[in-house]
Amino acid sequence: VSRGTLEPYRMFTSRAEHRLLLRADNADARLTRIAARAGLVPKTKLEAWEAKQALVERGMAALAAAAVPGRVLLRAGLVETIPAGGPRRADRVLAMPGVTLEAVERM
Repeated sequence: VSRGTLEPYRMFTSRAEHRLLLRADNADARLTRIAARAGLVPKTKLEAWEAKQALVERGMAALAAAAVPGRVLLRAGLVETIPAGGPRRADRVLAMPGVTLEAVERM
């Protein structure tokens, strides 16, 4: 055990291979369809969730299709030199530490 009791959730998920998949903030994406099949989610809530998922998927596709030129990354202070290999996909830029969706939108 490398963590103290400040992170007690680790005691319960230490054997889970994919801890990031088991976060509370993505529980709706993981469990809503399962709960709906079990009859635990009202039709209106399921439709609202499906609409939300469609928006998320459309946004992710737009980010994957958008390219951020290396000079823009350099100007924003996200890299020290212009990266080789051309522009970076916006979804990859968004995954960089400290980068927000608003910052990517401005790029």
